[in-house]
Amino acid sequence: MLKIVKIILREFYKIPRYESRIDDGIYGKFRVKYRTDGAISQKMCWHNAKSYAKIFGGDVIDAFN
Repeated sequence: MLKIVKIILREFYKIPRYESRIDDGIYGKFRVKYRTDGAISQKMCWHNAKSYAKIFGGDVIDAFN
């Protein structure tokens, strides 16, 4: 089930897994809004945003908001 969701998200958002932070900043479509101080991260891909949100306690948001 998880693989199906990942495939759907990848196709919907055209989310490749980027290998460098430069690509992440250029092509990223998500940001993380941290719960502790309300700060918003730089743009990043879905995989990295999800990891950052889990580690630092935040919510993944669309980069274009």
